[in-house]
Amino acid sequence: MSETLKSRYVFIDTQVFVRHGIQLERSALKRLRELASSCMIDLVLTDVVVGEVESKIKEKIKNSRNSLTKFLKESEIISEKISNAISVINEELTEEVLESHGLSLWQHYINTSRATVISSKNIDASILLSKYFNEAPPFSAKKKNEFPDAISLLSLESWAKENENEIYVISGDGDLEDWCKNNTGFYYLKSLNDFIDLYNKTEEKLTYLIHEIFDTEKDWILSIIEDEFIECEFSYRPDAEAEVENINITEVQSHDLSVIEIDEERALLSLSVQIDFSADVSGYDYGSAIWDSEDKEYAYVPTYNATLEEAELFDVMIEVYFDISEKSFIHTDAVLFDDSRTIEFGHDEWPYK
Repeated sequence: MSETLKSRYVFIDTQVFVRHGIQLERSALKRLRELASSCMIDLVLTDVVVGEVESKIKEKIKNSRNSLTKFLKESEIISEKISNAISVINEELTEEVLESHGLSLWQHYINTSRATVISSKNIDASILLSKYFNEAPPFSAKKKNEFPDAISLLSLESWAKENENEIYVISGDGDLEDWCKNNTGFYYLKSLNDFIDLYNKTEEKLTYLIHEIFDTEKDWILSIIEDEFIECEFSYRPDAEAEVENINITEVQSHDLSVIEIDEERALLSLSVQIDFSADVSGYDYGSAIWDSEDKEYAYVPTYNATLEEAELFDVMIEVYFDISEKSFIHTDAVLFDDSRTIEFGHDEWPYK
């Protein structure tokens, strides 16, 4: 990666927002808005991206509401012990109310970041079809139905040429990388963290110092991450009510250090970290339980327990404080795993089946 910015313009693909859970006021997405709102960079979106993010917000809200509805339904057998507050929340926070709030937050993000939203209404349909039939990026033999990406990129290309701007294209989609290679003035980066780190390296000499200190004190940082990982809450994906105990870490590997924020005494770091660990999981197997329809309660609920070995990849955010003169980290704070202190693990299957 180049050590200096080639352009202040940056286009963010839908995949990036999804990768960060559309958490608009956390970590990298928050930092992006801060840089854009202060005129340090220029954020560029297309109407395709805006629409796709809106769709993802609606989808997340719908899934959340379905989870709440499922919980209320499945907890009927203990309804007398559940606070009425849950029912009130269920009635007042309808899908429509939540959707309206979520979309307003997205629009606020666009407005406060001064984002330029490019319209797709003027793209050349003949060029779009030519790319489709010739399997030219972002189309490919394996991904021929990438019309939203193609429309988005053609809109972006037209706007960049008209305004004589070079631009960064941020996406985890390799087809967009191929497209950038074939289009002069477009610079591909696979993650938003990479762009912010590049920005910091250009604007902040301290970022170089952080990379230097990290190389020296990497083992210490990883030991901190291990300790913090053990202290997290754990949730087993197939059974959120399962009890998780005896977490034992066997290996920790880190990759792709990025500096997200920095000043003269602190920095917010992003690391891609793979953690191999084992955990004891136990719970009730309601899928095999016997239901007494007359008494409307379970007559028998079997249990299960298992020791699982897992390997999970996390985006770890860690705040570090450092001493410039000593070129060393002093202490750390606020360690998050995928922007959370709850570790979700396991695949969608029961451990005893």
